[in-house]
This record gives sequence, structure tokens and C-alpha cells, in this order.
Amino acid sequence: MGSVQETNAAWAVRGAGRDEAFERYRQGMGGLYAIEGVAPRARRRFYNRSGMTLGPMGLVGWGESPAQTMIRNRDLTRRSEIDGLNLVVNMAPVLGDSDGRPLRARAGDVQFRDLSRPSAGRYRRVCLTTLMVPRDRMPPALLAADLHGRVLPVASEAGRVLSGHIRLLSRLSSVLSPDQLETGVRAALIMAGRAMGDARALAPEDETALRQSLRWRAARVIERRLLDPDLGPDQVARVCGGSRASLYRAFEAEGGVGRYIQSRRLERAYRHLLSHPEARRIGEVALAHGFASQPHFSRLFRDRFGCTPSSVGPNEGVAPPEAGAARSGDMRHGQAVAWLRTLSAGD
Repeated sequence: MGSVQETNAAWAVRGAGRDEAFERYRQGMGGLYAIEGVAPRARRRFYNRSGMTLGPMGLVGWGESPAQTMIRNRDLTRRSEIDGLNLVVNMAPVLGDSDGRPLRARAGDVQFRDLSRPSAGRYRRVCLTTLMVPRDRMPPALLAADLHGRVLPVASEAGRVLSGHIRLLSRLSSVLSPDQLETGVRAALIMAGRAMGDARALAPEDETALRQSLRWRAARVIERRLLDPDLGPDQVARVCGGSRASLYRAFEAEGGVGRYIQSRRLERAYRHLLSHPEARRIGEVALAHGFASQPHFSRLFRDRFGCTPSSVGPNEGVAPPEAGAARSGDMRHGQAVAWLRTLSAGD
């Protein structure tokens, strides 16, 4: 990985009545964007929370800051020596210009920026996720398209799916393996190409990438609505924008999405019983976790964990593991520029 020591990191700066936090942020962003349009009072109260994950296809990042203008002029694009595509999703409106093409994006829209060309964007509030991919990692369909300054509305089906995927990829990126991260970035690029009219047949690895993306989106929907007794494959497919057949293929290893939902409910019930030893009304536990009857719940529970629900207590067994947390560090945006240069050089 060249000079980059961490694959993922997060950091924060905050003002304390001085411009120090703003200056640290402005200098750290210097290789990517020049920062303007921050009033003196806002500089003294400036804050920034950011993070990024570096992978073999580029980087995934997120950031939160007050209102500002981000500019890449011709001099900066030349000095930064990075070339590729930047996909940005900001959760507040953005106005600007991309080398003569007006930019107007609503909250949640996907913005496309060519890092080799000038751009300027005025952010009412920075609450963004970003995906930066070097040009030689981009698929031919995106290389051939004039995407600079284009906006894919989140109100469209393609925009909703791609915007959701980029935001979810950012949330998951710190706990993904390099191969999983590469798959997630590849899926985003395929979705972008499809949204821009690429109708060519997909290669097997591209099919795999899209299936993994659908699985991540579906798993998030399931976790949010896990205790809803009406949750099933049809509802998950409708929210995720995939067919029931494609959803089954994404969860084929678990026996389908219905079986996956059942397994996650059982794990949630197991944790509940571990942390609430006084809750011995198993029928209520079953109903609260989406099971229609106590006998059905008890049989599935015994098959899954090898014990009855009533035998689980604070000293019995270990709860199923949770996902790990992201590492934190004093990483700065300059290392993102260095990483993109490294990838472009084929290092």
C-alpha cells in the first residue's frame, strides 16, 4: 500500500473560538478541493468529522461539515495528479458548476465528477459519502460517457438504488475485507453504467458484485424491520429494488431470504434471553420476535442452538458475534490523494 499505513480511519476536528480547526481542514483538503465560502464566525466554530477506507478499486469516504464551497480549478487538477471518477451523495442540496455544466443536486442525488476537470460546488451543509475510482479501474461504459456534472436523481429507481448502495458501502467499508470492498465498488460502477444506458451482458464477476450489493441492502432492511411479523421476501424485494428470484440467489447459502430472516430473529431472541434472565414467558418472547406460536419458536430455537429457550440465562452460552468496529486514527485527506496516485501508477 505504499506510504499508506491504515486501510481505514476516522478523525474529527473542532474549533474552540479560533480558526485552527478550519485551517487544519482546509490544508488537509488541499490536494482534493480548495475550500472557500466559510464566514469568519463559522471558521471559529468550524467542525469536521470524516473517515475513509482505502481499497484496490479506490476509496470510500464520508464527511460532515458546515456550509462551504469546494473547488477544483485547472491548477489544482494539474497539481493533484489524480485522475478518475468521483461519485458523491450529499444529504443536503448542492449547487455549482462542472466545467461549464450547471450542477443542481437535491438531497440524496448521485453526483458525478471527473477529477481531471474543473468543478465547484456550494454545499448548504456537508453530509456526504463519496466514492473515488481511478480512471484505469473504471469500466469502458463509464469511460466513454461524459459524466462530469451529471446528476442521477434519487427520485428515480436507478438513483434510489445507487444512492442507497453508496451510502451503505460507506457505512460497511471499515469492516469489509479488501475483496468485499472491491466487490462493493464494482457493483456501484455497474449500477452507474446501467443508469447511463449500458445494456451489455454482464460478466460472471459483475453478476456476483450486484448480488452482493443486493444482499447488503436486503440485510439492512431486514435488520431495521426484523421484529415486524409481516416482514417477508416480497416486502424486502420491493424495498431493495430487486426481484424475489434475485433476492433468493443472494441468500441461497442460507436457504433463501425467508430462512435468513428466521435465523436473525432467533439470534435476536437468544440475545434477549441472555440479557433478560427474568423474562421466562417464552410465548411473549416468541411473539415479540416475529414468531406466531411458542411451540414453533421453541422447536426452531432448539434446532438452531441445541437448547430450549427456557434454559438460556446470563451464564449460558455466548451470544452470536456482532460486526467489528472501525479503527480510528489521525488520517488526513492528503493520504487519499497519495493512495489514488499509487493505484493509478499500478503500484
